Amino acid sequence: ADASCPNACSGHGVCGEFDACTCYPDWGGGDCSQRYCPSSWAWVTTNANGDLDGDGNRNGLTVYDADHYFTASGIDYVVSQNEPQGHWETWPGYVNQDGVDEGHFYMECSNMGICDRTTGMCQCFDGYHGSGCRRTSCPNDCSGHGVCKTVSQTKPSGVEYILWDKDMSRFCECDGGYSGADCSERKCGYGDDPLTTGQTNEIQWVDIYADMDNTGTPHADNVDWTFSGYIRLTYTDYNGVAWETDDIAIEPYGSAASDMAANVAAALNNLPNDVLSGVTVSQGYVEHVIPGNVATDGSGQLTAAASAGHSLDLTDVLVRCADHEVFVSTDATGSTLTDHVTGAAAFTAVTTDPLTCYEVEHLWSVRFEISFPNTPGSLQALSVDISKVTDSNGFTNAQRGDTKFQASVASNRQLASHAGTGGIEMGYTHPSQVTDSCTIAGGTCEITSATKTVVVTDTSTLFPHARIKITCASKVYGTFTVNSITDGTTFVLTEDIGDCLAADVSGNLLWELQSHVVTSNADLTGLLSAGDRVEVQGFNSVLPKLSAVYWDADNGVGHLFLDEEYLGNDANDGETTTTAGDTVLQYGVGTSEKEECSSRGLCDRETGICQCFKGYTGWACGIQNALSL
Repeated sequence: ADASCPNACSGHGVCGEFDACTCYPDWGGGDCSQRYCPSSWAWVTTNANGDLDGDGNRNGLTVYDADHYFTASGIDYVVSQNEPQGHWETWPGYVNQDGVDEGHFYMECSNMGICDRTTGMCQCFDGYHGSGCRRTSCPNDCSGHGVCKTVSQTKPSGVEYILWDKDMSRFCECDGGYSGADCSERKCGYGDDPLTTGQTNEIQWVDIYADMDNTGTPHADNVDWTFSGYIRLTYTDYNGVAWETDDIAIEPYGSAASDMAANVAAALNNLPNDVLSGVTVSQGYVEHVIPGNVATDGSGQLTAAASAGHSLDLTDVLVRCADHEVFVSTDATGSTLTDHVTGAAAFTAVTTDPLTCYEVEHLWSVRFEISFPNTPGSLQALSVDISKVTDSNGFTNAQRGDTKFQASVASNRQLASHAGTGGIEMGYTHPSQVTDSCTIAGGTCEITSATKTVVVTDTSTLFPHARIKITCASKVYGTFTVNSITDGTTFVLTEDIGDCLAADVSGNLLWELQSHVVTSNADLTGLLSAGDRVEVQGFNSVLPKLSAVYWDADNGVGHLFLDEEYLGNDANDGETTTTAGDTVLQYGVGTSEKEECSSRGLCDRETGICQCFKGYTGWACGIQNALSL
């Protein structure tokens, strides 16, 4: 008798060996009447098929030759009429070339739903949806305040995420001002904790520039690469929202340059919703100091000053000296200066007094120093749109097909040349190691109150503005400021002081340095001021805030006074003196806190309004009043 397949395979398969149906794709069941549902990588591989080959062993699986090089026969190989290429019984057997079984096999409804066999549609479990239940659901659809995104859509730039769930696992990316797993919670204002001190707010330097020519030798000719047009700046706030300014007119900096700084400040301060306020901007050359002193001989030649003269090779370097424009140094020794536009000789008068000069990094350029006094914390770098910057013919980079005009943004800036010969050098000696004494004697070791004059055996380690503690015999007179040093054995104080004369007392006259001071061989007074911070290569940390910056031109020594104690990394809490070639930068990264409600209040997540603690007020509880004392 002839047999036949059940229901003639329902029209969705062919009747084959042993009167069994071999179903068409997407159909299954003994009579091919059931729909298969979409499959995707299984969230958990727990589905079992049973003992397909009836051998009493339910652990049979398949090693797919196309995916591996494993040939051992110890693994059972299972085939069936519907899966002649190989199948599996208890767990997927898609072994890779290292003999390791896959953890997330392709499974119906991704193993996070039940297949409706009549429709071929997955009935997904809570928290999963999409074709084959292949994606997680975002809670409350992000409450209308965010977007549901996959891992691959939200990974940081430059980060590669290639795991199995990169397009399956999803979460809410909240709109600015909202947070929480479902973006239902409001964020409150951020501020600096008013009880902490010593921090600094962010400074960023924005450079717009063009190189002088296309040859790779930037200053070999006088091609005019001046520019004009407009830039736009984009500030990204604490919530990751980007705010772009209006167009800002731009041109290279020089003595006749317009007040671009005021326009930059206005553009940033006028961003919507008061996202920035109090921003201040200054403009100048893109430059850094040439260490040491410079002089001129009257014929356009730069020379090393007689006192602490520079030793930097200035061949083919753009040079600007204080109160002068930019000149190009092009002779073999690197000292003849000519005007960068006219070619005329510069500095035709003899200068014997030491000059502070700067190496200009880009001739056609402008640098904006942008300070954020009312925006605490470390900020994201501004971005600069230079697509509207044009050359003297009115062409942009895109129209010329090059990148002649460029922009950079940084939260630090180079202060002086780092050249291996003639570059900046820095040193720090802890004040506990700077002390001296002498035996009180008339004319050689004493203090005269009438003239505030102190006579000691050696003043070589003293310098003007230093604070020193003075002890006469066993009596501590107090702490005083060095006003001037008249010679190698005599210095004058700023404050009044009592006599310490041999006729009155006997014993030792002792002085001890109290100021924390970093020394340098470069005049940094034109770049740094009180409140700034400096980062020195080789020092163990960024220096504390500066309280003052001075330059002793006669001796070629700069003094950077620190606002508080600094402990260096050598045995005496000092720092090993740096060598030319080490980098010295102004540090502009904000170190103040950017805490919700300034850590002086609690955020009401429903309203986004800070509930300030007693004694604190303001939008972000950043204002302290008398009630907190």
